[in-house]
Amino acid sequence: MGVGTPIGNIAVDLNPGGIVETIMVNDPDGTEYPSRGAFVEIVPSEKLSRTAPDVEGGMTTTITYSDPGDGRCQTVTHQTNVPAVYRTSEAQSGMLSSFDKMAAYLATV
Repeated sequence: MGVGTPIGNIAVDLNPGGIVETIMVNDPDGTEYPSRGAFVEIVPSEKLSRTAPDVEGGMTTTITYSDPGDGRCQTVTHQTNVPAVYRTSEAQSGMLSSFDKMAAYLATV
């Protein structure tokens, strides 16, 4: 239980200027948390960068990808202009759980 993002609640136009939209859903009560951003930089197999203009301060998230040479893909996520509410321990736990969920999903594909 917690908050999840059903696959049907994700829309991605993976082009510079393309929109990325997600709607997270609170499992216990169904409250929805929409998020919208735009891709600002795309370097295939290396980097994705997106803005979140609806977040105070215009938060930017950049994910870089690298090959550690053992058949895995290493990712590093860096965020700038992160509002205080996103820096709480609860928000950090939520971000970490999303990485765990992604790892579990990737293990099945």
